[in-house]
Amino acid sequence: MFELRQSKSTGEHVVRASYITETLDELRNRTVLTMNTPPAIAPLFIPGCSGRNATFDCTLADFLELAKRAIDRITPTGTTSPMDAQEVALYT
Repeated sequence: MFELRQSKSTGEHVVRASYITETLDELRNRTVLTMNTPPAIAPLFIPGCSGRNATFDCTLADFLELAKRAIDRITPTGTTSPMDAQEVALYT
């Protein structure tokens, strides 16, 4: 899961990635997941972006740059092209 959060102290936007899944015991016991028995959640480290904190926060600007580089943008001619300004504005 990706979360977009805003720091209360700095106002900076950060992205957090988490993995959410049932535990082996929950699967084995067929536990119904509810607010009282939620699934396990683990923060995910985003290589080249995450900071050195417990939740591996990544600034929004750094995340967008990383995503832009990682996504293969194919044009009709078969060449790659970067996001244009309008596409970037959709995510900021």
